[in-house]
Amino acid sequence: MFKWIKIGSTTFKVGTTIILLKCHSGLHQFGRVVKIVGFKKSFIILCEMFQTIAFDEHFQAFRLKKRRDNFQMAFSVDDLTSFTVYSFHTPSFCRHISNEKFVVTKSEVLQLLFS
Repeated sequence: MFKWIKIGSTTFKVGTTIILLKCHSGLHQFGRVVKIVGFKKSFIILCEMFQTIAFDEHFQAFRLKKRRDNFQMAFSVDDLTSFTVYSFHTPSFCRHISNEKFVVTKSEVLQLLFS
């Protein structure tokens, strides 16, 4: 197991990296990397998946909440739609409420989610 890996110019870190994954339903969801394992000259990443509450236009960020079912998903880095990584943030003037977090958007995220 690895604490982090670097593929090209992208670094994936256990516990802090948020990535956008395409689920079997065809929808894209955010997941936090919880484990990285080497497998056959590649890597398998295990992500803790989050529920997307809404897109907050004021913060220009997705509001996420921890899922009750603690759903995790494993995938090969070869199957990633995008190598873009994100991180959580909480605006300094807002109180953290019931496990909700924000992920700042980038234009390609909106295109993937709403196309």
